[in-house]
Amino acid sequence: MVSSTASRIFRRAIACACAIVLFSVAQAKEEKTYVAPLVVHARTYAAHEEDPPDKITVAIDPYDNSAKVNIFTVDYLKYGLLPVQLIISNDGDQPISVRYLKAELETGRKAKLEALTEAEVMERLFRHGEIRPHLQGPSPLPIPLPHKSKESDAQKAREELDRARFNFLAIEPHTTRAGFLFFDSSLVSDAITGSYVYVSGVRNAQGQELLYFELSVDKAESPASTPSEAGSSK
Repeated sequence: MVSSTASRIFRRAIACACAIVLFSVAQAKEEKTYVAPLVVHARTYAAHEEDPPDKITVAIDPYDNSAKVNIFTVDYLKYGLLPVQLIISNDGDQPISVRYLKAELETGRKAKLEALTEAEVMERLFRHGEIRPHLQGPSPLPIPLPHKSKESDAQKAREELDRARFNFLAIEPHTTRAGFLFFDSSLVSDAITGSYVYVSGVRNAQGQELLYFELSVDKAESPASTPSEAGSSK
């Protein structure tokens, strides 16, 4: 009788251990990480504008559908946030400053949206609590299973934003840099049709501010050529 009871306890322990291992493996497979898209020269993007005298080209590429935003671990569109990739190519022999860069999206109905700061994006994501479903409640197994916390989700989102956002201070000579701007598209009915992104605050090596760049969101699309370098590296 004792042997039979011990055997049942042993089998139950093995079953629990197997369940935990399988659960952990499933979680690992589901875990995503942000991978920056490959970037080519800004001139290869449909929505671009050049400044020939200063040899600078600026382009945008809005990530306005589920297929494109799949590179992120957070579904920003679901939370009313529009990611727009900003690409800047400096073909000159001197660095340019983007420390005071400002980006504004103006819709076809003339509503104006400024690019959000990291803090504003985080506030938007966590305004209504966790951004992902969580495992809650007691586990049916005798051994508690691991669960995610709101703090860990926030940390992951912050780390992704730090990697994805356009947060450069300067663009080196003969270099292309890229990163994402985030706009609160929940404030407007249509952030794409007839919209433009205005980029200002770019300064040349002498500290002179260049004229603003006007980029059509309607015209924007992924580059037709195959990216040959990762221009978003820091």
